[in-house]
Amino acid sequence: MISALQKAYPRLAALLNPKSNDSAAETPQSDSQPAFQKAPSGSWSTSQAVLSRQPSAAEQENQRTVKQFFEVAPERVTEIRSLFAQFSAAAPAARAGILGSLSSQVRVLRSICDAPGLEPVSRVTAAFERLLKRMADQPSCLTPSSLRTTASTIVLLETLSKPGFQCDLLSSPAPRLLSIDDDPVCRKAISSAIEQAFNSPDHAENGEGALALVESQSYDIIFLDVEMPGMNGFEVCTRIHQTKRNAHTPVVFVTVHSDFESRAKASESSGHDLLAKPFQPAELTLKALTVLIRRRMQSGVPNAARGT
Repeated sequence: MISALQKAYPRLAALLNPKSNDSAAETPQSDSQPAFQKAPSGSWSTSQAVLSRQPSAAEQENQRTVKQFFEVAPERVTEIRSLFAQFSAAAPAARAGILGSLSSQVRVLRSICDAPGLEPVSRVTAAFERLLKRMADQPSCLTPSSLRTTASTIVLLETLSKPGFQCDLLSSPAPRLLSIDDDPVCRKAISSAIEQAFNSPDHAENGEGALALVESQSYDIIFLDVEMPGMNGFEVCTRIHQTKRNAHTPVVFVTVHSDFESRAKASESSGHDLLAKPFQPAELTLKALTVLIRRRMQSGVPNAARGT
């Protein structure tokens, strides 16, 4: 087998057989070597054609972009982390300038990840840049919730700045999200935010409707209000995690209740996180991206792929 490889694909054979000498590695391909071989089953094997295929100019450019990204990204993310630490410790008067520098670094990171293999980074940095701009334009958006979202995003970017993650984390399969809220205005706002990065979510107006959905459909993330008629959000969350299809689905509470007691109840009911109302659309988009990507990287099996 190695001998045949040496004749057909000398460079590949050299990798598979370190003992092969230089002269063998330079053996030209025989004109009689077939491009296709018929497998015993009767199907045609295209392995040789795939191996011999040269990447197109566009593919080569994408490969260069990805390679350059992983060379530059770690330094940029380290700078982003440093600036966020400075921002967190700075006096209010000094925060605007630091926030501008932070936005610039995220913009640079976004500009160098324009390649198919870097789609998760591209979407996260796009949403992150929108959130930072909103925080810069409206200081009232600098809430504990938005700062926690910023911190978790930076931690995720540190992971995504290293090779090894799946480039189809956001597309294979297409994510399925659920919004549970009795207020139609809030459902519309959540839907608009999610659609910045994903398909439209499913909706439920109350706990009963939500439980009917989660019994029959697996979801990647569920956004859940607390104050609803009938069952409150904490009860609904507990019931969701008792179902077979969504026993481990992350539930993010979206609520006006963001005090310590509410956070404690959210944790007790196995909630994943809590987003304070009124929320910024970019923050919810970013929250959805970070939760989904991290979960798919950790589990290796997207939740929505487990059942329909």
